[in-house]
Amino acid sequence: MNFKEYSLEKRRLLLELKNILPLESLKRSLKDSHSRRRPRPCGMTVHTAIGCVFDCIYCYIGDMGFPTDRVQPYALTSLELVYALVNNRYFVPSLYGTYVAIGSVTEPLATPSVRERTFEYMSSILKYLKNPVQISTKQYISEEIADRFKALSRRGPISILITIVTLDHYRRLEPKAPSPTLRLESIKNLCKKGLKPTLFLRPIIPGINENEATDIMLEAKRAGVASVVIGGLRVTRTILRKLETLRFDTREIKKRLKGKRLLGNRQVSVPYSDIKRELVEIARNIGIVPLPSACCANTYNIFLTSGIRIPCYGLCYTNMCLNCPVNCIEVLPSIDEEDIRYAIARIVSSKIDIHCNKGLLMIITRSKRDRNRILSKDHLLSVLQTIYRRRIVVRAE
Repeated sequence: MNFKEYSLEKRRLLLELKNILPLESLKRSLKDSHSRRRPRPCGMTVHTAIGCVFDCIYCYIGDMGFPTDRVQPYALTSLELVYALVNNRYFVPSLYGTYVAIGSVTEPLATPSVRERTFEYMSSILKYLKNPVQISTKQYISEEIADRFKALSRRGPISILITIVTLDHYRRLEPKAPSPTLRLESIKNLCKKGLKPTLFLRPIIPGINENEATDIMLEAKRAGVASVVIGGLRVTRTILRKLETLRFDTREIKKRLKGKRLLGNRQVSVPYSDIKRELVEIARNIGIVPLPSACCANTYNIFLTSGIRIPCYGLCYTNMCLNCPVNCIEVLPSIDEEDIRYAIARIVSSKIDIHCNKGLLMIITRSKRDRNRILSKDHLLSVLQTIYRRRIVVRAE
């Protein structure tokens, strides 16, 4: 896909959906945040529900203002959600476009009604947009639900992340979530259907659960996983207080924060690169492919399930690659300079030069004024970055 093809596909989808949806649905979609939010490094986060009742101590959604005592399906219908995404200026539809990530501020399989909304959203996204979909969950996945995932995966790639971060402390850290034993059973059920779930070993909580990581990976390997995402902790003042109330030793967390103040609801990432390096080597020795991000898990799942090698949406290969079998840097899209000039001509009419290497696409303008005008259209640069899977830099001569 190039920029011209992207523009035509967006127009086609908008026309198709306008002919299906009533006027009130169109208006509701355009008012929704999915129609204008910037994607995250893992892709466009899609909310299939609001809130969560699993009450995990390390969770930050309460600090973000989402309810932690109830969960309800998201208000948009599946087609309204698709229309909102197509209208989002940052979103690129297609298998080679923006990744879709489900489960960032909720448990997407929490209740039967939430689960149905999640499957409706995934089905419509794969049917109309074709984008790779990823879901992260702690909920138990029965063989029946695994069958539904398998049926849906025939439409397009679905990356399923199963979160397990503790075997010993789950009653305190995740008091209302299904047990790790049930989540390992979920992995087995998905693998029986030929799906490729990934262990989501996130968050690593220094001083609390890193010593369990090896056992967790071994158990997940026995259950059938082929890959693991190892991720860190984002802590807030509330999360730290909850851990201490439950008599967890937080000295290692505070030591790694190096005096950073936890103000209000602000989330602060706890440094853990030394732990991650060690766990990456352990994963390799166990025989599991270590992945640095959820984005990489989506990319690896596409490769495992279809044989197609697509570079990471989040450009993970530029700064955190762990050399998984996809080998993103060797399968980058070809640069179409005429297509890039066509896109930039929407902003400035003067001549530009284009230079690129394997990880960088540089646009050089004749003046600072033109450079600033291009930089002001960050949505267009984001689209080009998604299409060409390179970090874009704009400079003046």
